[in-house]
Amino acid sequence: MRKRILSGIIACALTFSMFSVCGVPEDISADAVPTVTVGADLTEQQVFALYNTLGIDPNAVEILTIDNAMERHYLEGKISDDIIGTRTLSCAYVLPMSSGGLVVKAANLTWVTEGMIANALLTAGVENCQVYATAPFAVSGTGALTGVLKAYES
Repeated sequence: MRKRILSGIIACALTFSMFSVCGVPEDISADAVPTVTVGADLTEQQVFALYNTLGIDPNAVEILTIDNAMERHYLEGKISDDIIGTRTLSCAYVLPMSSGGLVVKAANLTWVTEGMIANALLTAGVENCQVYATAPFAVSGTGALTGVLKAYES
């Protein structure tokens, strides 16, 4: 129980501190483009499976490729290197909405939680958005978290 509470406190502190460094813009419009962030180290087949799983037409969304250098830019010094790793394999589908609050779902993420992603969005001033963060197999999820940050920075 104590470890879980400590992890939650660290996650909140990490999320709040990332935005002071990242400079995420405060004005997020409800008509922003749906964005898919894709881990750079996924195979073409894994990316295609991601699109199918999410029911996404890749021509109808903005696609951002997230690599390990981006993860390090956003997270280094806030998350240990062993959690960040050396490859980026997780993805995020970010769908801005005009109402409905924040809806965050995650699958196959072992370190990043739905709460961390929601907290990052709230800190950025996002009130209405759907996010689905996933990977083809269990990974930390730092690529998906970086992707969500990058999607709103872009």
